[in-house]
Amino acid sequence: EVHRRRTRTYLKRKNISANAAIVEYGTSAFVFAPALIEKNIPFVITFHGYDCSMYLGFAWYRREIVNLCYSSTAVLVPSNHLRRRLQLIGVPEEKIIIEPYAPRYSELPKAENSSNLNIVALGRLTEKKCPEAIVHTARLVLKQFPEAHFHIIGDGPLRPRMKSLLTELKLDKSVTLHGAVEHSYALQLLSSATVFIQHSVTSNSGDQEGFPVAIAESLGMGVPVVSTYHSGITEAILHGESGLLVQEHDFEEMATSICKLLEDKRLRSKMGKKGKERIMKIAGAFSREKKLSTLLESACRV
Repeated sequence: EVHRRRTRTYLKRKNISANAAIVEYGTSAFVFAPALIEKNIPFVITFHGYDCSMYLGFAWYRREIVNLCYSSTAVLVPSNHLRRRLQLIGVPEEKIIIEPYAPRYSELPKAENSSNLNIVALGRLTEKKCPEAIVHTARLVLKQFPEAHFHIIGDGPLRPRMKSLLTELKLDKSVTLHGAVEHSYALQLLSSATVFIQHSVTSNSGDQEGFPVAIAESLGMGVPVVSTYHSGITEAILHGESGLLVQEHDFEEMATSICKLLEDKRLRSKMGKKGKERIMKIAGAFSREKKLSTLLESACRV
């Protein structure tokens, strides 16, 4: 409420006006949208992940979000999973527009056809990415493919735990923690991947993914992906066709799936091709930007 009052005061003092506005994240809408309503500025709310999962555990947030969604011109979500979550708390279906995140296809490097076995993971080292599962997956994969190397890109609160676990399992030489890197370098590492992996789970606080960009980028490069049955991931990856999926926390099955791809080059090629076709079908180039532009134009006419 303090942030809301400050926002209203700021808009009045600066005499800020607009024909329409985009409010990124439901949590930001909670703060800013009431002030926009007071000034009769139409707005679009975009939901992404935690704002449509973890925060829905708070009754005050659910109640207010439903009211704000009714007042909005439209609500944009990246997956059917998040669309269902909003519908279940009372947001009208006709307000919700689904548009997945599309990779910047023109910026994606060409996937390398390397003889090295590189398994790459990309994401913040947080509970919902479950990086510990990746370490235990690596332990099992390396027993069968000792020449393989795991590259984990990203930083976060679980990094100390990761370093400790790698030392404890004696995996330091076969698993590299790259930390936070420039996006261009991350894409280069992705392009060198034999397999991309992401072990997304629902955190203990209820936090979930929306539609992971790293998976979209890997699919866009034709890199075969192994991930989990989680949120919008299942909309990008059709199990056995455009990638392989395992249950959350099942690092043994993830290891089995990775080994299946490492030992079968033809299967990797097939799934890489199907994965690229899949992401381009559901998330065309600049499709989200075009959709937001259209929604803003509609809002201006309200």
